[in-house]
Amino acid sequence: MDKYNPDTFRIDDYIDFFENKCKILAIDNSDLQKDLLLNLLTPEIFHELKVALTPDFDIATYSEICNKLLDLYRIKTTRYRALTEFWNCTREQNETMEHYANRLKGLSRDCGYTNDFLERQLRDRFATGLNHPDLETDLKQKWPDLVQMVDGIPREVTFQQIFTISQSREQAEQDTPRTSIKKINRSKTKTVPLHQNITRKLNPMHCLRCGKKERHSLSQCSAKDHMCKECNTKAHFESCCIKSGRAYISYSEGSRKSIKKITRPHKSSTSSSSSSICNNKEESDDEVICSVLGTRKRECKQIDVRINDIPCTMDWDPGSAYSIINTTLWKKLGSPSLQPAPKLKAYGNTNLKTKGITKVTVEVDGLQKLLPVVVMKNAKPMLFGLHWSEVFEMEFPKPVYSIKTSTPMTLKEILDKHSQLFDGKLGKVNNYYVNIHVKPEAEPIHLPARPIKFSMKKNIERELDRLISEGIVEKVDPNITPIEWATPTVNILKSTGEIRICGDYRTTLNPVLIKHLHPVPIFDQLRQNLANGKLFSKIDLKDAYLQFEIAPDSKKYLTLSTHKGYFQYNRMPFGISTAPSIFQHFLDQLLGDITNVAVYFDDIAIAGKDLSEHLQTLSIVFDRLQNAGLKVNLKKCNFLQNQIEYLGHIIDKHGIHPTKSKIDAITKAPAPSNAKELRSFLGLVNFYERFVPHLHGICSDLHDLTSKKNRWRWTDHENRIFEDTKKCITSSQPLIAFDEKRPLYLACDASEKGLGAVLFHKDSNIEQPIAFASRKLRPAEMKYSVIDREALAIVFGIKKFDQYLRGTKFNLVTDHKPLIHIMGARRNLPKLANNRLVRWALVVGSYQYDIYYRKGENNTLADCLSRLPNPETEPSETEGLVHKIDLRLLSTRMTDLNLSEQLLMKTTAKDHILTKVCQNLKTGWRESVYNPEMKPFYRNRTELSVENKILMRQGRIVIPTALRKAILTYLHRGHPGISAMKALSRYYVWWPNLDEDIELFVKKCTRCQQNRPCNPELPVFSWSIPEEVWERIHIDFAGPFEGSYWLVLCDALSKWVEIRPMKHINTRSLCLTLDNIFCTFGLPKMIISDNGPQFTSYEFKEYCTKQSILHVTSSPYHPRTNGLAERLVRTFKNRMASVDNTNLERRLLEFLFTYRNTPHSSTGKSPAEMMFGRQLNCILSNIRPDKRRLMQYLQVKENIRTTSPSYRPSDQHSKLYSSPAPVSTPVPFAPRRSNRRIQAPRRLINEM
Repeated sequence: MDKYNPDTFRIDDYIDFFENKCKILAIDNSDLQKDLLLNLLTPEIFHELKVALTPDFDIATYSEICNKLLDLYRIKTTRYRALTEFWNCTREQNETMEHYANRLKGLSRDCGYTNDFLERQLRDRFATGLNHPDLETDLKQKWPDLVQMVDGIPREVTFQQIFTISQSREQAEQDTPRTSIKKINRSKTKTVPLHQNITRKLNPMHCLRCGKKERHSLSQCSAKDHMCKECNTKAHFESCCIKSGRAYISYSEGSRKSIKKITRPHKSSTSSSSSSICNNKEESDDEVICSVLGTRKRECKQIDVRINDIPCTMDWDPGSAYSIINTTLWKKLGSPSLQPAPKLKAYGNTNLKTKGITKVTVEVDGLQKLLPVVVMKNAKPMLFGLHWSEVFEMEFPKPVYSIKTSTPMTLKEILDKHSQLFDGKLGKVNNYYVNIHVKPEAEPIHLPARPIKFSMKKNIERELDRLISEGIVEKVDPNITPIEWATPTVNILKSTGEIRICGDYRTTLNPVLIKHLHPVPIFDQLRQNLANGKLFSKIDLKDAYLQFEIAPDSKKYLTLSTHKGYFQYNRMPFGISTAPSIFQHFLDQLLGDITNVAVYFDDIAIAGKDLSEHLQTLSIVFDRLQNAGLKVNLKKCNFLQNQIEYLGHIIDKHGIHPTKSKIDAITKAPAPSNAKELRSFLGLVNFYERFVPHLHGICSDLHDLTSKKNRWRWTDHENRIFEDTKKCITSSQPLIAFDEKRPLYLACDASEKGLGAVLFHKDSNIEQPIAFASRKLRPAEMKYSVIDREALAIVFGIKKFDQYLRGTKFNLVTDHKPLIHIMGARRNLPKLANNRLVRWALVVGSYQYDIYYRKGENNTLADCLSRLPNPETEPSETEGLVHKIDLRLLSTRMTDLNLSEQLLMKTTAKDHILTKVCQNLKTGWRESVYNPEMKPFYRNRTELSVENKILMRQGRIVIPTALRKAILTYLHRGHPGISAMKALSRYYVWWPNLDEDIELFVKKCTRCQQNRPCNPELPVFSWSIPEEVWERIHIDFAGPFEGSYWLVLCDALSKWVEIRPMKHINTRSLCLTLDNIFCTFGLPKMIISDNGPQFTSYEFKEYCTKQSILHVTSSPYHPRTNGLAERLVRTFKNRMASVDNTNLERRLLEFLFTYRNTPHSSTGKSPAEMMFGRQLNCILSNIRPDKRRLMQYLQVKENIRTTSPSYRPSDQHSKLYSSPAPVSTPVPFAPRRSNRRIQAPRRLINEM
């Protein structure tokens, strides 16, 4: 986790992020959280916090520290100010839609908006502040009232819909060619393509309207009434149209002499009173506006301005007498009152129609002025005119009279152009003074001059005279100027016989100097600046430090005491500890933004892909150095070389190599005769560690020989290693430069001895190394399990090459397959991994990478580095912090359990099972899988680790067999119950069958059994049975399941079920789905749900109120209150998972049909029968015989036979006799499979 930086993080976000990390790491101890948080503060912030909490800093709690940090660094914003900033937020020109939307969301944080109201406010502000007239017009036409019809129902347009359309429009506009924008000083330069048909040069001495040679007035010009078709303005021909680009003015030498110089009035006279401009109604016709209502056809500058606190961008046009804004911006300003504007004319003597003039507050670069501005309809672009330019002291551009085509310069021309750099004089940096700052409590130190050798006296005096003559030092008279600080000199004899005089500031000034904090670049940074170069140059600055002047107040600290008296430095001398960082800081600011340039103190290296690029960069560097006042030592410079020697390395187009002089010094070195000589040789060899992957592995025995613990001996074995080391140096391969456009690979591996990492590019399966790294394992790390060591190798490699990997997606290669899942693509923190792996997964989780598995025999470079590690490489800060956390966690556990580390280590070593487990963690689990005693440990092998010879499982101590009874007794202090004792043990200890041992221990405790209470179970009250169907319904959400959320609804009486898939589970979607269901079954009287945010929202409450529905929520943490819906969710998931059909919709229909038609256990009837009074017809209904119809038929037949009287033929004349019905008389009959009664021709029974 990175240290807190107020410029990067909001303090409240940082604390939330830190607390989330603590939850993941199971760090809930407030004291430990306090220490970790303080460790993540920079020294400056830590000091400020300490001062703010004085005198209670040491006893402050974690919450008090968090509150104080919030007080110090939280941006304090009132709601009124937040609302003002939110509603004044408008999209900047060239700002992306996504950035504008995110900016709005950030401003809304302090506005107090919540839920749907927040979305509506974001939508309204986003739509009205797009600053895109065409897009705003389209949105108004599409949704004039911000309402759309969805399935015939009016719905409000959402923020996401408007944002999506805006992004689509933005992408479509980006597909067309755009112009490039460059920023110049306070303004932006926008390059617009010139017109394709520029064919005519206009002489400024001729008529610019018709092009004729004689000058004449507008009334005499033949073009006075002509309407130009190019720009739609009068008084000039198309061939003379400058606005469209058809013509341009060419100033020759002759015409230039006739141009009169126009002197502008002094700044004070123009800016002293702005009211005169507003009130002056009578203006002359000379007030010309050069560019309004037209498309820019030339290169122009733009200025970011805030007018009445509303940001906008205006074209800088000092040729315009007034500044002009359009009516759109005027309305955004609140439509301030206007006064009559002066008469304005554009180029070609065309009158401009204005709305008026007003005063506004103008802010440029933090400076505010009350100034007049002219308002004009459809003014494009808006102009930043002459008056405003003078008020804000803009630097006016120099006139250009002619343009020459640039030709490539040669090296000689560049050197001649910058000849001042090589005049041999002492340079002086312009307008820059070095200040010396000492600690406030420092006391002045005055040391007398040291005696000098008589043979060196004349040379020393000659050097002092030279320093005085060049102004480097000056003599100080103690009678006039008190001498508080005095430093003796160190006189160094050069090979030329000259003397270099330096002050020995180690004894006086350096210990009390306040450091000048500026990073010194490392070689990897510098060589990356020279990557892909083919031509190289090197520049050496002459008398580097002496070119910087010392501030007058700081000279007193640099007084030298010599045999000739006291001298003060006027220039920055060698020897003071802050000089290197001051010098590097200045050059980084001067040359740091130039590509292909590397600066390391007074050595400047330049690279170029070709001659033209290289000379151009060289010219830019010389321009900067010359303008700064620096001087260059031409004798030590090299130009246009195929390779250069830079910082002890050879750099060429192939990469970097060791220098020949250093290689010769190594190869010709004689065998050492003592440990001191061997140490010097190994130091020289260590300089080229980056070139040889296994260098320190080869000479590891030589490193052991330099230890004071080992006796010196030089045998044939050591001599053979000595010679092999020389061969490795001479045969090393070059290292290529890092190229961010090529795929980047990092291969990591670990062995029992060390860690190795290789960073490389890969082309056509050929690995091209960029850098190698390795280090030895610490004694504690050697006891790690295999998976821990492999994970540590990844952390080591990533942190070692952080500068290459941060912000770049790379490919991570490992030969340990389990790490693919722990640190793989999804990188979800594994549930079954020890705490150390979890912490390391968090460390590497901030990088973007794809992880790949490669067999060990194919991972040769990283494997070799790990087996032959560099003993001098130290662990990174992250690795050390993780190790400290592990040890601190172990110490906390032992302290809480009242265990000593020595006792635990001793009993663990005697336990034969735990000893085997520790050994298997180092070597592997090949034979232990089949051992019954080892199986519990094998199942949890990814969670086990060894800390200080103590076995741990996810931060819990694995207790040896001999101590388990004592631990159980300790955990049972106070006689907690089984559940409480299990919970306590899971925080501290573990061993196989721990839960069973706890249960048995508690059951054997006599006191616990005697005092065990008989707690009666509380009665459960069930819901009353509704009187009607669809009176009370229970609803809930299921999912995410099968890729969707599901709304589950069940009727309390009939058990009728409705299940609908939901794309969104917000309140709006819920209400729409319920409306769809209620339109079929009607409105219920009561809805039962849980306390989900969709059900407890204000919108759902309003929905139920309008529908006269009573909404009841379940008791918190008691899901049984809504048990009907909860049980239905489980049934639905189980049934859906059991069906083989892959069609999700078909599976849902089958489930619903079966459930609705199956008798329910609580009612004895199916939900369909309870709901509709009948069973739903299914396939089985067609094969079942209709017994009811058959029984009715037999009963009717029997009744007719038993009740019909017998008639004789003579009875037909009786009154009681009725003739039988004629044959084929239709009688009612209900055939099977139909509920409708139809007429079918049948015969009566008695006629059969």
